[in-house]
Amino acid sequence: MEEDNKNSFKVCRVCLGCYPSDDCLSLFHVENGRAISDLIISIAKVEIVKGDSLPDCICNECFHELEKAVKFKQKCEHSYFTLINDTFKNPLIPKVDIKEELSFDNNCEFDTSFHENSVETEFEIEDKNIKKSRANDLSLECHDCGELFKSKCKLRVHWKRAHQSSYLKCERCKRQFKSFKAYHLHKKISPASCTVAKFIRIEGEGKNRMFYCKDCDYKSIRVKDMMNHYLCHSGERPFTCSICLKTFTQHSSLSSHQENVHKLYKVEGTCHVCGKYLKGRNKFYKHLKGHSEKNQQCVICNKIFKTKKTLKVHMQRHADIKTLSCEICGSRYYTISDLCNHKRNVHFKDSKVYKCDLCEYVANKNETIKKHRAKHTGANIPCLVCGVFLENEETYLLHQKRHTDKQFQCTLCEKSFYRKRYLNDHMRKKHGHGESGPKALTKKIQVKKESSVIIQYEDINSLSPTVID
Repeated sequence: MEEDNKNSFKVCRVCLGCYPSDDCLSLFHVENGRAISDLIISIAKVEIVKGDSLPDCICNECFHELEKAVKFKQKCEHSYFTLINDTFKNPLIPKVDIKEELSFDNNCEFDTSFHENSVETEFEIEDKNIKKSRANDLSLECHDCGELFKSKCKLRVHWKRAHQSSYLKCERCKRQFKSFKAYHLHKKISPASCTVAKFIRIEGEGKNRMFYCKDCDYKSIRVKDMMNHYLCHSGERPFTCSICLKTFTQHSSLSSHQENVHKLYKVEGTCHVCGKYLKGRNKFYKHLKGHSEKNQQCVICNKIFKTKKTLKVHMQRHADIKTLSCEICGSRYYTISDLCNHKRNVHFKDSKVYKCDLCEYVANKNETIKKHRAKHTGANIPCLVCGVFLENEETYLLHQKRHTDKQFQCTLCEKSFYRKRYLNDHMRKKHGHGESGPKALTKKIQVKKESSVIIQYEDINSLSPTVID
């Protein structure tokens, strides 16, 4: 019984539906002298072969649709051959019956204007009755470029692609927008980019903009960088520390100040690579960057550096590019550290800004203060001028003569020395004279003995050296 039920249903090869066998026809059944499979092949690019293990039936609904398709195809072919063979007569052209008239002489004049006018009026009436297509006569002109279009949709697409960008552009900062809503919101808010655009020069539009500073050679593709750079020329310091009320030009400088001075760390944590605990945003990110970056090697001297930045600065030495200059003497240097060392050791040598927290010794370097403080004991006495430690007061008084009783002065410069051999060493190293140089170069002078210099400093409780304002 189950096999009979399975055999009583068949699958349609066209719609792939399952129908009873009574409602299906074989594809190889002959209808009107042609098999159903031949009809399907005539209208569709398919192959139907008997015994190809595919369904060999068609349902009644698909068969009726097939008959309609075959009739439509035959109708199209018939009309095509009719037009090709010039056997088609246009029903819109009226037939004019012309009566046979008697023959006239050549000299006889006959007025045919009435008949011509009557025929023309009939054609005009027929043309009025025929409805013309509105799409063919419609022509829409673009007001920006004058190009013509047949539909509003095409005109709208053309305008958006070709001309909309010129209307959605800020005249101040030359920024482009994708919609009128964003453009009007930008004009209403008037952001800082439009304000700073008055003081800079902008070239290009949209994403191709380049911002140039009018006061220097600085340029950038970001408006935010130009806003921060402009503060260097305007002198404004909009960022203020909430604790000490100190002002800064950059927000990053304010964050670094709060972390280094007030110990307000916004970022702190343990490195997941080496396990080191770090405090401070800059220290933490620089430490992580050191793990991610590979060692960089100089191709000229094969020296290895940890970061690309240090390698880039090192390559300036090979190229002899000194980008930094001293504003006092005009000397040029490769890095900012070289320039700072030059200023501290040459121009600001006497300005001692670092002070020891255990005594009144001052120096111009923080490293000198650290080395000096490590030598402090309960018995030794430090010299406040050079920082040397002495065992007792007698040696301390003798040592002070080195700073006060300088009797030998150089005739080529303003320096003076406590002993003559110090002067000879100075002459040999600085001025190129030997130890047995001419006596005219040295002269003995009397210097008034001065008491020990008393310098007043503020009491500082912290153990680390501090900077004197």
